[in-house]
Amino acid sequence: MNRMALNSLLLIGKDKKVARIDFSMGLNVISGPSDTGKTYIFQCLEYCLGAGAVPKDIKEVEGYTKLKLSFSIGKKEFTICRDLYTSNVEFYEVAVDNIKDDIIPLKFSYLKISEVLMDKLGIKNVKLLQKSDGTTVNLTIGKFRALSFIDETEIQSENSPFVSEQYTKSTQEKAFINHILTGIDYNDIIKSDSKEVAQAKIQAKIELLEELIGKNVQIPNEDEIKENFEQIEKLKNAISVANNKFLDINNSIKNLEASRENKYKDIVKIKSIIAYKEETIKRFELLFRRYTIDIERLNAILQSSNLFLSNENQLIVCPLCGTEKENKDEKINPQYINSIKESCEKEIFKIEGLKSELKITLDTIYNEINSQKSILLVLNKELDDIKNNLSIIVKREILNVRDELYQLYSRKASLDAQSIRYNQLKELSDLKETNKDLLKNKPAKLKYEAKIKTATMSELCQYIYDTLKMWDFPELKAVSFSETYNDIVIGDKDRKAFGKGYRAITRSALNISLMKYCLEKNLPHLGFIVLDSPVLTFRGIDKKLENGNDVISDELKNNFYINLASTDKDSQIIIIENKEPPLSIIDKIRYIHFTKIKGQGRYGFIPMDD
Repeated sequence: MNRMALNSLLLIGKDKKVARIDFSMGLNVISGPSDTGKTYIFQCLEYCLGAGAVPKDIKEVEGYTKLKLSFSIGKKEFTICRDLYTSNVEFYEVAVDNIKDDIIPLKFSYLKISEVLMDKLGIKNVKLLQKSDGTTVNLTIGKFRALSFIDETEIQSENSPFVSEQYTKSTQEKAFINHILTGIDYNDIIKSDSKEVAQAKIQAKIELLEELIGKNVQIPNEDEIKENFEQIEKLKNAISVANNKFLDINNSIKNLEASRENKYKDIVKIKSIIAYKEETIKRFELLFRRYTIDIERLNAILQSSNLFLSNENQLIVCPLCGTEKENKDEKINPQYINSIKESCEKEIFKIEGLKSELKITLDTIYNEINSQKSILLVLNKELDDIKNNLSIIVKREILNVRDELYQLYSRKASLDAQSIRYNQLKELSDLKETNKDLLKNKPAKLKYEAKIKTATMSELCQYIYDTLKMWDFPELKAVSFSETYNDIVIGDKDRKAFGKGYRAITRSALNISLMKYCLEKNLPHLGFIVLDSPVLTFRGIDKKLENGNDVISDELKNNFYINLASTDKDSQIIIIENKEPPLSIIDKIRYIHFTKIKGQGRYGFIPMDD
């Protein structure tokens, strides 16, 4: 199958400015506010490639009548022109800029678009199973559009990305997925051959299936498959219990760390109080010593005064100035000496009172310091206990749970691989038995099915896992396929169980990985993908995936864009978003930004009248 790449989209009307947008290989991003024509571009691209729904009728398109889409298939360029209000289609085998007046287009109704495109893509007469009785339908371009165009509603939907809710279409939708992943053409399976040729083909298939199954390989019975399933379920429960235990331990660690921080704060506060009180004591002790010295000095004055009064003939020292005097040469006024004594006694009494009060204050502060030191001892002991508990939890409990989880996941991975192998063997064995029934010439009793099987999806699931891992999708353990919901399972959680933000990003990973898988395996795919609003973000990093999360982290969004910016130039990704991509990749991609501001950059898809 050839690959398609979108080059240019033009909206044309008489006396109207042409609205045009160009694309390149690799990553293309169109961003801007609402009502700038982003979703209209999406609808126009689908419409040009055969979709029945006309793009929504908005005020800005008044006067416009025709769409032109220029695209490449392989090395050839084509242009498809489709009227907005009629069924008329014109098809040119040149690029839109090379259309000349002398070039006559192929003209047909839009109903023939699929036939023309499928022919150019090199896909002819591929049949899809429509009913279990063997009825088939032709593979059309519409099936490929469903893989390449994912609008805002579909990208956030809980529905299967492969099978719609329309029961009448589910069989052929499953058949289509089987076709692109395995190359199955139901025309080869169901068409009638001569009995000899048919039996020879069937016998060849049986021999191939026996080779695939292998010699001396015991096909698992229902009991073995059931036991394997039950063990996986038990392991899921054990993993859930261990994860809860791990979360409980983390909560305990957080609580202990919070308690440790509070103890640190209390200890710092107590030490500050003690330091302040000890500094206060130093100052009060200096004052206490000063009071003692003052009392001693005043007592010395009293003693000198008494000597002065008791011995008039003795040479004595003046109690105030310290000068030696001889009593016989001077007249002494006893009243003056007594007044000195009285002043000293009063001062001593006053200082003794202050000293006594100061002593009480000092004793109180000493007691407070001792009390604070006792509290400090208790706090330090409690802090040591917390540190010991943290050490025990980190070194013992959390390591034990981590080892337990590792063993559980290892065991589950082994059982999952065994389950896939069981399913593959069972499917191959069932197919072999079906072909054996055909050899017995009992086709009338045969019923055909187009079930999407786990074994068919296993390699694609690995591609999806690798993609999500590169985007650093949180809590990513494994990606598998649910035959019940025809959708992927991330870890142990169905994709539809996530909030719409995570549904959008995982749906993007699925379709991008599918395109990459088909291109690398040379399987059918158009070769491009258009995503409308794949990322719903919030500020910050969310590592917990809880039901109802409607947004993803900016970190995941940035990883999404950075990874896609390195997209192989052999494929094409077009993203339509309100928010702009990271600045670091702008110069590495084709970036078109609508401002919705006249005179500032590009207003929107449709030119604004001056």
